[in-house]
Amino acid sequence: MKNLALRIITGLLGAGVIIGSIFLDAWAFVIVFGLIGTATHVEYMRTVSNLSTKKPIFEIVYAILVGLIFFLILNKYFFDARFINLLGGLNIAFLAGFIIAEIFYNRDNPFQHIGLNILGIIYIPMAFGHYINYGLEEDVINTWFAVGLLFMVWFNDSFAYFAGRLFGKTKLFERISPKKTWEGFWGGMLMTIVCSVILSVLYDDLTLFQWMGWAIIVSLSATLGDLAESLLKRSIHIKDSGSILPGHGGFLDRFDGFVIAVPFSIAYLWVLNFFNLV
Repeated sequence: MKNLALRIITGLLGAGVIIGSIFLDAWAFVIVFGLIGTATHVEYMRTVSNLSTKKPIFEIVYAILVGLIFFLILNKYFFDARFINLLGGLNIAFLAGFIIAEIFYNRDNPFQHIGLNILGIIYIPMAFGHYINYGLEEDVINTWFAVGLLFMVWFNDSFAYFAGRLFGKTKLFERISPKKTWEGFWGGMLMTIVCSVILSVLYDDLTLFQWMGWAIIVSLSATLGDLAESLLKRSIHIKDSGSILPGHGGFLDRFDGFVIAVPFSIAYLWVLNFFNLV
């Protein structure tokens, strides 16, 4: 019960800061999500450092800096085009740095380290960067997208958790996550669809059925993101990626579904735009 109370209090405080940044201004939006994305990436790098030979601190810092550059490149409304092009060119060389470094490190499984470093950049900074990039238009926040995606991910996570605790019997993917159940999954999806119906009343940028279609995609992708992080933690025998968020673990634990829901959401909205449906 104490852990549940901590989980709720931490969730409400965190949601307040995040939603506040969306409605405050574009810079607050970028800064808050930049900090969250960086914290999530740091946890990922610390986590994968335990998969084999422990990573030198320089390699972790280098990966975080490369991730931040990708994040900045995607925020085209805040930086001069020449600056963005310069960063883009430099980052090609920086990515090659992961390959070059393995020549000198003399570690087992060198390409495993290269792959994990580059995967982390694609997995986290690019997801947060694309979320902000799609959530901004000429320095104005697309509130319907920024708020809509967050609330649907939160509804899916929260109600899957509670439905699983109350009704869970049938294991969803026991090999990866023994506590997740089909009852929890369907409970999360149902309430995510309910959330999308409410959002369709507040924001008419999408039709009711488009909102509901998006909700299904968010529920599926966020669940897969949660399972993917569970697979990562299971492979190195840890319970949480961090402990900075009381009742929730770490940032990677809290945003594992979000980072997978972002690309699938943007792909869905691009398809709607391609066929001139929005």
